[in-house]
Amino acid sequence: LKPKLPDALGLTSDSCGQPSVTQPSATAIQIIYAGCQGFMVNLTYELAHDWHFVTKHLALCRKSSSGDCDPAAGFTVRHVNVWPGLQLKDSKLGAMASNPFAPDVFGDTWAQGSQSTASFWRKGDSKAGLFVSVQSPFFDSAEGFGAFRWGSEKERWGSINYGAWQLGAVIDKSRVHSADVENTLNLQASSAKAGSDVALLLEKGGTEVDIAVTLLEGFASMPVVKPLPDGYAGILFGASATSATVAGNATVDGYAAVVSLSAGKQKARLLQLNGPLTSDPKILAEANVNVSSEVPVRIAVHVTMKTAVMSIDDTTVLSADLQGNLNSGVGLLVLHQDVSFCNFSTTADTADSPLVQKDAVLHGHYAPMMKQVPSLGTWHQADSGILGITKLSGKEFPETGIDLGEQMAFTQCVEHFLLDKEMRKSGAVRLHVAWDSNEYQLDMSKPEHREEYKRLIHRNNQLGIKHQIFEPRNTAVSSRWQHTDAWWWEEVLWFQMGIGLRNGSWQPSQPLPPTVQEMMAAFKQEHISPVAYVYPTLAWRAEGEDEWLYDSPNREDGDLGKRASLASPKLQNYLIKIMNSFLNVTGGSGFAWDYGIQGDTRVANLYAEVRGWLRILGALREANPGMVMDHRQIAHRFNAWYHLAGSYSEPIAGDENPESYGAELACLSTDHILADNLRLTNYRYRLQLLPNDRVPGFMFHQTERHFDNGTGDDSAGKPGDKIDSDGNALWKPDPFPDPHTGNYSGVAYSNAVMRQRWHVRDFDYLGYRYSVMSTIGTAGRNLVVANIPARDTEEYDKFPAEDIHWMRKWFDWADVHSAELRRTMPLLGYEFPRLGRADGTVAVANEAGFIFLYNPSPDEASATLRVDESLSLTDKGGSWLFSEIYPQEDGMPLGIWTWADLVTFKVAGGSARIVELKPWTQNYPIAFNVSYTSIKTSSGSISISGASGLTGSSAEVVVYQPASISGISINGHSHSGKAVNCKKPLSGSCVQATVSFNGPPSLRRNARAMPGQEAAITVTSAMLAQLEDRQALYNVTWKPEDLDASWLVPSRLLLYLYVARPTPTLADPIVLIDNEAAKIVRQYNSRGNHAVVPAGGGAASGDTARTFLGWYIDCSKLKPDVKHDVSIKFSWADADRKAHPFLGLFWQNIEDAFTSDLTLKDSDMAVFV
Repeated sequence: LKPKLPDALGLTSDSCGQPSVTQPSATAIQIIYAGCQGFMVNLTYELAHDWHFVTKHLALCRKSSSGDCDPAAGFTVRHVNVWPGLQLKDSKLGAMASNPFAPDVFGDTWAQGSQSTASFWRKGDSKAGLFVSVQSPFFDSAEGFGAFRWGSEKERWGSINYGAWQLGAVIDKSRVHSADVENTLNLQASSAKAGSDVALLLEKGGTEVDIAVTLLEGFASMPVVKPLPDGYAGILFGASATSATVAGNATVDGYAAVVSLSAGKQKARLLQLNGPLTSDPKILAEANVNVSSEVPVRIAVHVTMKTAVMSIDDTTVLSADLQGNLNSGVGLLVLHQDVSFCNFSTTADTADSPLVQKDAVLHGHYAPMMKQVPSLGTWHQADSGILGITKLSGKEFPETGIDLGEQMAFTQCVEHFLLDKEMRKSGAVRLHVAWDSNEYQLDMSKPEHREEYKRLIHRNNQLGIKHQIFEPRNTAVSSRWQHTDAWWWEEVLWFQMGIGLRNGSWQPSQPLPPTVQEMMAAFKQEHISPVAYVYPTLAWRAEGEDEWLYDSPNREDGDLGKRASLASPKLQNYLIKIMNSFLNVTGGSGFAWDYGIQGDTRVANLYAEVRGWLRILGALREANPGMVMDHRQIAHRFNAWYHLAGSYSEPIAGDENPESYGAELACLSTDHILADNLRLTNYRYRLQLLPNDRVPGFMFHQTERHFDNGTGDDSAGKPGDKIDSDGNALWKPDPFPDPHTGNYSGVAYSNAVMRQRWHVRDFDYLGYRYSVMSTIGTAGRNLVVANIPARDTEEYDKFPAEDIHWMRKWFDWADVHSAELRRTMPLLGYEFPRLGRADGTVAVANEAGFIFLYNPSPDEASATLRVDESLSLTDKGGSWLFSEIYPQEDGMPLGIWTWADLVTFKVAGGSARIVELKPWTQNYPIAFNVSYTSIKTSSGSISISGASGLTGSSAEVVVYQPASISGISINGHSHSGKAVNCKKPLSGSCVQATVSFNGPPSLRRNARAMPGQEAAITVTSAMLAQLEDRQALYNVTWKPEDLDASWLVPSRLLLYLYVARPTPTLADPIVLIDNEAAKIVRQYNSRGNHAVVPAGGGAASGDTARTFLGWYIDCSKLKPDVKHDVSIKFSWADADRKAHPFLGLFWQNIEDAFTSDLTLKDSDMAVFV
């Protein structure tokens, strides 16, 4: 720290004299050190009867002259070593749990060590192990940041310092870059500290070795941080290293073959390294190069005893004589830039790592730099240490090497400390984020707007939603021109009372304005609890402000130059009091936090502010056990210990406007795109070791907030600085109501439309079920809902009752199965969405539960699973019945499998599938491979009722009963069959019968219309009839502006040209239908915001281009039941074709159709078995 701090006291057990030891309770041992250089230290270990871990609590106070604690004394706690070193015998570091979000956002403001969550230790080949952690977002284990094992047998070691990394696949925000070859290393090195190093040593080398790696600095549609001029990345060889610690960087001695991708200064270099990477290396040879920063670059080096030869993309660029001795290590390194490494290969020995390993000693510490002042109490309570036992399953997360048993042990440990356990007994959190319906366009001063808002509340009542964030405008109460936030949103905070509450002109002891009272009564009448939107660090004016206000220059003078510090004990006490009073007066049920919690330049690091904030949250939860807390802005950056008092972390770990997360996996359904992003984000939360009660759901989507023309810039945010495409100001400079529109508060918040009712109709009728299932399968304990069909009168009035019932049924289902959903885990091998692969989760408790499968790709995909620990099962002698419960919701038994069996499940393109598994313990009649409602037996005859299947399909139905079978009747019709051998563990009679269902086979979701670039397509009458029936059911009067969204007007028959990772810079394909040019429509996931935006300029800072979904053709008017010749031509360069492959034409808006009508044959009239 600068300036240098004065010397500090170091309090250790050796320097504190003889302690006194007592046992204050059956679960605790207390050790008091009374003679610690003027301090008293209280050390308490606790172990409860149902814990698989022990806690260690440290507290200290400054002693008075009388020997007691001095309540008036203050001091600063700089460093706390909770686990100062526990020696482990015959054990070694197994894996490190790092925070995958911290490096993305914090950059050089993120404190050393704060990526760590826990370290896991293993003892030889034993199935037992340990984990160590500290209940702090700033925990550091000092074991080298992110040590991991990799390779098919996990025999290789690597260590990364100050970086984010993924093993098996690269994930950068919403993008996923899968490994090309199994068991190769894909790594994203994203420096968490500006100017620090990332170094990996992966193998022992030899006197002659070849090493190669593919380096990717950026992506055409999503560039990453550009390298600094002295940055480089490449291959280590002849090297040895020491791992980083909290006190210093890693050191590397050896050689490197690197490239620098700094614009205009691209060079290839052979370097000799000595010490920290930040020290100047010796350049042995260098050459100018010209390589792309958006196309993979293959670097290779051939090393002998005396020389090194470097090549790029198989072309030799450098050679040099090696000076000095060669060490044994080979690996990778990065300095001052972000890159991805893929497909590392080497001829080096796969032996022990050349990384200099520390002794097997547990460490756990953090550096709070926190002032303990009298108002916080006499004792400083340090963050508690955790030492727990693990049971290894042998199944590991591919990115981290953490065993499933280790992950379960840690998250179940965290669950013991969650402060909302009682509330959770009633079921999942159900909350509607109403700003995702753009409800800030509504002004509660207007009666018609209040009535429109009441539709949102009533629709939530129908859906079974229990909480709703309430943050529309109310110009009768507050004005945006009095805002003190940089986002211009303060007028909607605290049920529109936030400005008055912040400046002291309104207190909760005063009456609420009539318009606010009316809306609070509306919530109460509908049994929905309102949740207030709150920014905790605004410039609060109250007694004690001299302690908490600090200078924070912003866009305007006055209060915008001040913010409040959560490190202030006085502010903490003030907010606890005012927030509790507010909830009591308004009847609110919680808060949605935003705008950050940090920024005080007077504190040494974030710790004091974070700790102050957690103190506030804990006090609120204690006073309001049933409240909900929706965390935003930076919540996702903190590990599990941050979330003990809250409800869940930040949904999708960022802003939910379409431009914010892009469309890596393109689809014409906006709900599908967000659902795929949700599942990727929630997998990262599980890498963060977040317990399931804190993993956030997010279903449906945020309605587009941006103004339609997609132009303008909000860098300043002052009246008059935003213009439309015609040069007219979008900001309203006059702070008085417009006499024509009555608009009092301007046109927009940042880029959010206020005055215009744009995008009010926006519900994705055909995509919402996939979205619901994505939330239940990855975050079934937090059912967070975005835009609902309510504000638009036709969406509200004509939304089918059967769809409302369906949503509420599955919300209730999540509550019924809360025990299983609390144990949700990723399916190993299918962890997150990617093109051409299924992904999913498993939720099992007590040997029973569910498998959730998803397919984000247009074609069918499958997942092959092993019945073992990877499905959270433990009974090696058990048998399980697997049955589909979605999309065939009456249930469809699929088979009975035993331990270690392999089971393959197919998932249709763009679909979800849920499979229930439960122990098979009884012998009773059952039919496999068909959905039905009942099965009965009579004198050996089997009668199946309510059987259904896809129209035009056939199924090989296998019927089992313990006794012999004399006949089969399905839906009242006799069927012929043949006896077959029953699969173990079934013991009895099995008969197989072919069952065919009536109806057209063309009614299939995401059906492929044609595979290549030339073929014939057919639109069937049945397809058009389904579209007509849908329009009759959901009879909205569609308008021309609705056609801008491919997910609206679901009565259209759309033909989707599926191109992987499409970008708007590509030329439109040329499509001929029956030799006539078809109209090609470009589709974006951002309504009205369709400009092709260059990176770094234009609307939304270039993010609009990320929302491009590709092209479709409206085929609603094509003549049915005849073939139409189709040809497609792409005028793209070969590189573009390779980067954006065309996968085929697919029908959109056609859904699977099921029927109970059977196709009967003569042979089905009698049964002979």
